Amino acid sequence: MSALYSAIASFFTNLILKGIGAWRDRKETQEIGEQRALRDAERENAERKAKADAELVKPIKQGDDLVDSIRDRSKFFSDD
Repeated sequence: MSALYSAIASFFTNLILKGIGAWRDRKETQEIGEQRALRDAERENAERKAKADAELVKPIKQGDDLVDSIRDRSKFFSDD
């Protein structure tokens, strides 16, 4: 009889441990996915900031340069 109890206890112990192991694996996978998403979002934000900084470094057009750039753009749109 004790062998039967031992077998039943062993079965349920293994079942519980496998369930806990599977839950832990899913949890770790989810955490890795969240970390990856956060890292990708941070990288994307850094790229956007770099582009914005590059635009801010450009000098502001004034006077003749501004007029010339507006005329060039109007010629581009009038060719449609």
